[in-house]
Amino acid sequence: DGVAHSVQVHGACEEHYVSQGSHYIAQGECSPSGNKSVAFRKPIFAQPQCDQGDPFDLDLSRVTVSNLAGKGPDVHLAQELRYDRVAVVDGTPVDMVLELKPGSHYDPAHTYKNGYNGRFGRISLLPGSHSSFFNVKFINANTKGLFKMPKFNLTFYDVDGPNGVVRESVEVTDYTQWYFPNGLMKWSGRVAHHKTEVDIKFTSTEINVTDPANPEPTQLTREQQQVALTFFFEDRTEFSFGLHVIQTGPTPGMKNDREFIFAGKYCVPWSSRRLLAHERGLAPTGWEGTAASPSPPSSQASTLRGVPTPASTPAPPLSWGIPGLPNLNPLGFGEPSGGSAGPAANGGFYEAS
Repeated sequence: DGVAHSVQVHGACEEHYVSQGSHYIAQGECSPSGNKSVAFRKPIFAQPQCDQGDPFDLDLSRVTVSNLAGKGPDVHLAQELRYDRVAVVDGTPVDMVLELKPGSHYDPAHTYKNGYNGRFGRISLLPGSHSSFFNVKFINANTKGLFKMPKFNLTFYDVDGPNGVVRESVEVTDYTQWYFPNGLMKWSGRVAHHKTEVDIKFTSTEINVTDPANPEPTQLTREQQQVALTFFFEDRTEFSFGLHVIQTGPTPGMKNDREFIFAGKYCVPWSSRRLLAHERGLAPTGWEGTAASPSPPSSQASTLRGVPTPASTPAPPLSWGIPGLPNLNPLGFGEPSGGSAGPAANGGFYEAS
């Protein structure tokens, strides 16, 4: 169930204690009569292992093509949703391109909303009988070939519904782990999930949760954390995700189209010179000519369909950590994509002790 260790006590007990500093969490109550039980759980705290690098925002502000499945509004351009220069890794600018997966169907409500809303990536969708699946590719902006992103995550926010008969669902493939943001424990989430033939499908259970104003995990309320899903990837040139608006009954007079919003971060490894300083216990800051550092965003405002929006600003280092847990900058915890056997040594997450 997404935990490293779980011990459950079913017998009679009067009191239970968790030592100071322990990461174990106790659930339940003691009972001298033995009719209650207590579970002690140690969760897996996962992180992008960016302790020898810096995390930055995926910059989704430069939308140069918005024509998913040929539905427009840029009907004369390629059938894709293209974000230019979402990342800069080792001096290489990287684009992110979304295309409808062959054999899938996409029925948007308002194509002009696709792209970027000022803080989040956004895709508009109407209720349908099946998920719309999209392939996502990272492209070297210089060579136009595929680019392998070392470590990154993608978070879908506000996975909820407007009423009891319309729900949102998200499916993602090829990820290493999935999490609720900012270390929220798995059993505290408010998104249902079940295994499919391919992977795991996440479906909303909450109604009208307030939309987040900021994608930064530490800026989310608890309710917003409970309906957000983070997927962590390693060494991927591409992956895919599916979006679905499920409608189980009539809703007279209500608009049931939904907007899926997302954002992400990526890890930029330090240069060899900076890494050597880190290994020798020196402060790994202030180096000049660090090739791994992204170039600063343009001071000019990016535009989407003529609406000015501020250019994305790189997140400060370690901005996605859990306060109060030393040496961790985790995203949460979950389980691997595709039925992985679980955490491998040095495999992109840290098992708390």
